[in-house]
Amino acid sequence: MKIHIATDHAGMELSAFLVDSLTELGHEVIDHGPKVYDALDDYPGFCIQAALAVAQDQVAGEEALGIVLGGSGNGEQMSANKVKGIRAALIWNKETAKLARDHNDANVAAVGARQHDKAEVLDQLEVIAKQAKLGPDPLRIDPGDHELQRFLNKVASSKVAIGQLLMDQTVIAGVGNVYRAELLFRAGLNPHTPGQLVPTRVVAGMWFDAVTLMKIGVRTGIMLTRDEYLEGRPAIVDRYFVYKREGLPCRSCLNPISIEVLNSRKLYWCSKCQKA
Repeated sequence: MKIHIATDHAGMELSAFLVDSLTELGHEVIDHGPKVYDALDDYPGFCIQAALAVAQDQVAGEEALGIVLGGSGNGEQMSANKVKGIRAALIWNKETAKLARDHNDANVAAVGARQHDKAEVLDQLEVIAKQAKLGPDPLRIDPGDHELQRFLNKVASSKVAIGQLLMDQTVIAGVGNVYRAELLFRAGLNPHTPGQLVPTRVVAGMWFDAVTLMKIGVRTGIMLTRDEYLEGRPAIVDRYFVYKREGLPCRSCLNPISIEVLNSRKLYWCSKCQKA
């Protein structure tokens, strides 16, 4: 993952440690300074540059995370949040790091260098970096539709078949084989259509469909996808349109449901209903 880091004079030692450590862990780290210690440095400029870089990467469809460091991290968080598209969160432990990403979709982590030891900070940042690597999550609280936009960008920029993209955890998190098959059927979408050829309105429709169905799954403890069977605990044979119904007549057109292997996973679909 690309990581943009900036600090004030109080965090320079920690910043150097993090640049080396995160690089060793395989991340692409860009250091936005400062390069020389100055007790009177104007830290907002450094933090804003790192935040701007994160925002620009994300607009371009590239996953990126920002890290801003200071004595407490408070001022650095405030500075980063002045940049449009930035959601900077002050993190104190692994739990707040995870929550910042899961509940607030944070894309910049602010850390107080005088509040934690180096190893502790690295552990916290690895938590949020791992969360950020996951694709957009339909179950994540998303008041600004940031997750939706990430999903739209990922699909629109890919030549890979939409049926394969829905199984890629970096494109959309948590879908799995059941929801993949059912979402495609409900959208009337051919699973072999390249992502970049799927109309934006159809991709957005699948996203909101996933949000609805996966929330029902969490609430009920079972995966339900047919509108007339979204309550209670219907029999397994009544729960799905196409999943594990190969050879049986389609519930809509009576055409036999097809089964094939796509990227090493079984795919169930109706070749007549899913022509788009």
